[in-house]
Amino acid sequence: MENTVLQWVATYGYFAIFSLLVLGIVGLPVPDEFLLASCGFLVFKGDLQLVPTLLSALAGSTCGITLSYTIGRTVGWKFLHSRWGRFLHVKDEHIERVHHWFDKIGHWALMVGYFIPGVPSARTLRAMVKAYKRSRRELRPVLDIILRHPRMYARLNDPDLVKPPVVYVAGMLRALHVPVDDDSWTYILDEMGQRPFYPPNVGGWPSNDAWLSTNTLRARWDAVNNIIGRHGYDLDDDRMPKSGEPPAKSLAWARKATGHPFESPATRTRMNHVAGSIRPRASYEVQHTVAERRRVIRLFLLLGPDALVH
Repeated sequence: MENTVLQWVATYGYFAIFSLLVLGIVGLPVPDEFLLASCGFLVFKGDLQLVPTLLSALAGSTCGITLSYTIGRTVGWKFLHSRWGRFLHVKDEHIERVHHWFDKIGHWALMVGYFIPGVPSARTLRAMVKAYKRSRRELRPVLDIILRHPRMYARLNDPDLVKPPVVYVAGMLRALHVPVDDDSWTYILDEMGQRPFYPPNVGGWPSNDAWLSTNTLRARWDAVNNIIGRHGYDLDDDRMPKSGEPPAKSLAWARKATGHPFESPATRTRMNHVAGSIRPRASYEVQHTVAERRRVIRLFLLLGPDALVH
C-alpha cells in the first residue's frame, strides 16, 4: 500500500495528497501518517513545494472530515438500522449508548480526539473538558493532559521495530560519546543498506525486518568494532582489578559504558546468567576474565536483539 501511495504522489502530485487524505479520513485503508511523512521528505528533497503541500494536506483533511460528517448525517442512521447494521451486530442499545455519551461530551471529544492514540476513556475526556473550561477555553492545559497521558508512552518498553542503520549508529555514537571525525561511517552505513540522503527511490528505504540480513548484521558488527578498536574503548587485561570483580559489577560497568540501553526482562535474566558463567579457571586468569566478561556484556548490549529494535 505504501508503494502505491508514493506512486500516486509521484504521478499526480498535490492532487494525490488531497485525494488520498480525503479517502483515508472517510474510511479507506490509506496510511495517512506515512503519506504526510513522505510528503515532508519530498519537500526536503525539493521534489515538492512546501506551501502547496501544506495547503493540499489541509484541504484534504478538512474535506475528509466534512465528508465523513455528511455521510453520517445523511445515511448513517438508515445504515445502522438496516440489515447491514444487524449483520455488523449493531443493536439499538448500542446506538442509544453512543447518543447518550455524545450528548454529554462528544463535541469536546471531536476537538481533542485526533491527538489521543486510540479511544480515550470517559475519565480522560472529562478531565480534558474540565481543564478546557477552567482555563477559559485555553488549549495548553488540554495538550498538557494529552502529552502526559500514560497511553502516549505505554509501548515505549515494548519495542517492535528494527532500527534503521542511521538511527542505530547515531544512538550508539551518542551513548558512547564518540564524535564523527572521518568519513568511514559513510561506507559502514552503506554496507548496512542506508546511505544518508541517497534513498534507492522516491519511496525511500525499506523498513523493519528488511534491514536485517547476514550482510547487514555483519556491517553492524563492524560498526561496533570500529568504535571499540579506534576510539580507545578496548579493554587492557593489565588494567583490570587484580582481585577480580563480581559479575554484578561487570554488568553495572557495561551498562554505564553503553549508556544504559533498553533491556527486556528476558534479556536481563539472560545477561545475569551469562555474566555469572564467565569465571576464571586459574589465578593467573583473573584479570583476563574480568576484561573478557566486560567485553562480552558490552558487545551484547550494543549488538544484541534489544539493541537492534526500538
